[in-house]
Amino acid sequence: MRVKMHCLLAVLLCLLIFPPEFASAAPAYESYTYDYWGNVVYAPHAYLPENIIDGSTLGIGDLNTPSDLFVSRDGRVYIADSGNNRIIVTDKNWNVLAEIKSFENNGKSDTFKNPQGLYVTKDGHIYVADTDNGRLVELGPSGEFIREIGPPKADIIPADFVYKPMKLVLDEAKRIYVIAQNVNQGIIELNADGSFQGYMGASRVIPNIADYIWKMISTREQRAGMVLFVPTEYNNIYIDDEGFLYVTTSALSDSDIQNAINFRSADDRVAPVRRLNLTGTDVLRRRGFFPPVGDIRFPYIGSVRGASMLVDVVVDSTTGIYSVLDRKRGRIFTYDNDGNLLYVFGGIGEQVGTFKSPAAIERLGGKILVLDSKLNNITVFSITEYGSLINEALYLHHTGKYEEASDKWRQVLRYNSNYELAYIGLGKSLLRQDRFAEAMECFRLGNKRDLYSKAFQHYRKKTVEQNFGWIVGGIVLATAAVWLISKYRDKIFKRGNKLLDSLGYAFYVIFHPFDGFWALKHEKRGSLPAAGIIIVLLVVTFVLRRQLTGFIFNTNDPKRLNLFIEISSVMIPYGLWCIANWCLTTLMDGEGSFTDIIITTAYATVPLILINLLLIPFSHIITAEEGAFYTFFAQLAVFWCGLLIVLGTMITHQYTMRKTIGTSVLTIVGMGLITFIGLLVFDLLQQIITFVYTIYREIAFRL
Repeated sequence: MRVKMHCLLAVLLCLLIFPPEFASAAPAYESYTYDYWGNVVYAPHAYLPENIIDGSTLGIGDLNTPSDLFVSRDGRVYIADSGNNRIIVTDKNWNVLAEIKSFENNGKSDTFKNPQGLYVTKDGHIYVADTDNGRLVELGPSGEFIREIGPPKADIIPADFVYKPMKLVLDEAKRIYVIAQNVNQGIIELNADGSFQGYMGASRVIPNIADYIWKMISTREQRAGMVLFVPTEYNNIYIDDEGFLYVTTSALSDSDIQNAINFRSADDRVAPVRRLNLTGTDVLRRRGFFPPVGDIRFPYIGSVRGASMLVDVVVDSTTGIYSVLDRKRGRIFTYDNDGNLLYVFGGIGEQVGTFKSPAAIERLGGKILVLDSKLNNITVFSITEYGSLINEALYLHHTGKYEEASDKWRQVLRYNSNYELAYIGLGKSLLRQDRFAEAMECFRLGNKRDLYSKAFQHYRKKTVEQNFGWIVGGIVLATAAVWLISKYRDKIFKRGNKLLDSLGYAFYVIFHPFDGFWALKHEKRGSLPAAGIIIVLLVVTFVLRRQLTGFIFNTNDPKRLNLFIEISSVMIPYGLWCIANWCLTTLMDGEGSFTDIIITTAYATVPLILINLLLIPFSHIITAEEGAFYTFFAQLAVFWCGLLIVLGTMITHQYTMRKTIGTSVLTIVGMGLITFIGLLVFDLLQQIITFVYTIYREIAFRL
């Protein structure tokens, strides 16, 4: 009995110290990042929910669909309680300092109507986007009315324009930047006196062929009307300490965002978050594995589908770290100033740390605040040691303290050994310390090829300087060996073995195609076994190149080798070409047999084998800046192979060049037709098998 009483008292004590909603050590969401291959990599939590602030906590009644949040330099928190038409001001400890429901405007009492946005200047002046009243309101530090700024006036603004300001910020010169509803020309820029200056930062559009055709046949009035429909509309804005404007948009299509992810695009035309300078040019760095778009893997079916819907952004000006808020899935994605994803937290739900409709995000010291317009509360997230180590490492590197940054990254790796960005950060610090070999290894583990190339360039230079004599000696010996082998090849490789002779003749064919292909057919210098070996070597070459190409030029995941796909990628095109070519040339008076086509095509692929095998070691000794040579030789192999196939077709079938080119084009069309028919047959067989199996199950069930 005494033991039970002690246990009960211990439980009650824990509940008193840790309230039930925060007692769980594991939050209601998962933290993760994405690796270079796009896989989800689960990670320790960078932020954990610390507290929830609502109207009852503040003692001012329930909040009603609040829509914006602002934290001033002195730690004051400003809340736009839109549904209650009021602005709430608290200190950093959540003690209410003011509740602004009304103000005196020219001797009359005035109120807000659905205020959606607010901004506070350094001197404490409060600017409110009074949305449904169609104006901006400036209040003094004590909430006293200063002025109102009505709808902008200019010739370029339509007379029927309905002004509904949603969000706003001010720069050091007191210029006002406004995001307004249904305005897709960009940000409305107002001078300090409230006069209209113009639009800025309109997103560039992605034209398509239909737009060009329509523009060519439309009238001048129609072309003028088309301008109104092109750019995307911004939904939020933030200004950092350097005066750069961060804007978000959720108007991009899922297909455009998916394409940007697939191609790892840095194109600002498909960017849900942008960083604009004073000229409206997007200068946001997008150097991460993927563009900063939120989730890069998302479903297209279900209740929550499609790409992330980014609705707000907040920036840590000391490091350039910025966090974006995803309303669709309730997640906060944090990126460094290069666009690398640091960590993700949050989610949709009603548990602590999750949201129903997150509307705004802000920073309060080292904490992150998220405003929920449906749950009518603010969730306060505090940083964990893991998250703090990441931020500290970035700050130390940003300030030039590279050795200290290295120590922080090593501590991060103790928490999460799969964190690629930690290897990249560690590699950057080692590179600054001229520890090139170690930096290369870190960049390899972090899958950062451009920085690996930079470190390798320094490492190669240092290695060549230290071993110049040995390298020159090795080149001389290799040259002498090649010369001796070429001079005495007849003695070294004695003839007599027909298979070896057939294989060796491939070298003659690729350099003397006219005589070589003639001899393959008429003198039987080639053979089916030799052709089979060449195709097998081609498959092996493709596999070796995929797995062994130098890190800088190899973007394949070595863990995902699928031999069936690699074999099929060679055998299927090869087989389709031979079959389609034989079918066509039989009808077009071709003199070559099916066996001739198989042998000729196989021998024509020898340049792919030779050059690709040479490219494997070559890729290990060049940098990314020298990659043009690698690309040239890879394309040369394809061109050489294609040329040999065309010449082999011409000589084998005794065609003219014109007829050969026509036949080759028709062969490619035939390959597509055979593939289409094959897929139809496969689908039909699959349906038949399913039908028969269903009947069998039905009969078995009834019996």
